[in-house]
Amino acid sequence: MGIEKDVVFAGQTDEPEAFYQAFDVFVFPSRYEGLPGTVIEAQTAGVPCLMSDTITKEAAVTDLVRVCKLDKSADIWADEACDLYGMWKEKYGDKGHASRIDDLKKAGFDVKTEAVRLEELYAKLLNDSGINRQ
Repeated sequence: MGIEKDVVFAGQTDEPEAFYQAFDVFVFPSRYEGLPGTVIEAQTAGVPCLMSDTITKEAAVTDLVRVCKLDKSADIWADEACDLYGMWKEKYGDKGHASRIDDLKKAGFDVKTEAVRLEELYAKLLNDSGINRQ
């Protein structure tokens, strides 16, 4: 692709939050995506996110998300990203990367709550199916 001198390819990591703190804006121009965990992670880290209009709206759980049509030009995407960053900087200043964990929990993105919900769902499915759980 020829972008190696401008882009850091960090590989797989168990600590993505360390990288999010270095971002000015998280840009996600995906064509096909369910619920993108990376957009949720970026918001949790307090990073403003610009995502395509093809992404499920449920991914926008904080005021840090802006949507751009995927068919817009790269220049428009760049302008949107710069505008979003300016708004974010003006609104949050030096506290911009503050965690938005509470916002995400209120929106239902809490691992403990989801674990209990899944456990209850599986128990109901097993019970309804008549399968012995021993």
